[in-house]
Amino acid sequence: MENYPIAQKLLPVGLNRPGTPLAARGVAIHETATPGATADAEARYFSSGNRGASAHYFVDYAAIVQLIPEDEVAWHAGRTANARYIAIELCHFDQPELFQQIWQRGVWLCADICRRRGFNPDVDVVSHAWISATWHETSHTDPIAYFSAHGKTCQDFVNDVKEELSAMQTPSPLPPAAQPASTGTASEPQLVPNKTVLYTVALIDGQTAPAVVIDGKSYIGVRDLAGLLGYAVAWDAAARRVVLTKR
Repeated sequence: MENYPIAQKLLPVGLNRPGTPLAARGVAIHETATPGATADAEARYFSSGNRGASAHYFVDYAAIVQLIPEDEVAWHAGRTANARYIAIELCHFDQPELFQQIWQRGVWLCADICRRRGFNPDVDVVSHAWISATWHETSHTDPIAYFSAHGKTCQDFVNDVKEELSAMQTPSPLPPAAQPASTGTASEPQLVPNKTVLYTVALIDGQTAPAVVIDGKSYIGVRDLAGLLGYAVAWDAAARRVVLTKR
């Protein structure tokens, strides 16, 4: 499993970055539809004028560039999806070897977001095409054609994200100094104790939010829970505590 660096080139608030808080429920996968444009080129484009559009991340064959924080809205797929999803734009390159690098970086980034936020790839990773068919606020069908041109499908992407996520969650062997003393008999390498993790969704008053069950205990993000219950969330830095206020 390879880790990829992320270059932050955050847009100033007001320039294709509304600054609206986002309690993300999943990840939306797009393709840029600008053949040959790198992630850096996309970053320059969105930072050089009002475009009326944006995304959290752009991914090419050599770089991952972040333009908007994950806890803020980006304009990528219509009002409903913008308020739900972190957007990943995969740069468009026709060369198979470059596409494969873009695919690998995109899969890794999506899996890392799912790991950090407790998203279930089977439910919470969607394409722009799925968003258009679900809410009819845009007519885009990406990245279906882009993936198809390289013999891939959106389900292939989700499957690879699940595999990458599983690898991220697999415990590593303890360093030699921490291994138990030898008993004189052959044995399997000792592993860091693993936890049973299930990614799922919580149903609260008819609304769903991503949840995770760890060793039989259920967890849901405070922003997701507060949003469903009608509370605003703030961080009190002085007291180092989360504050919920009824809207």
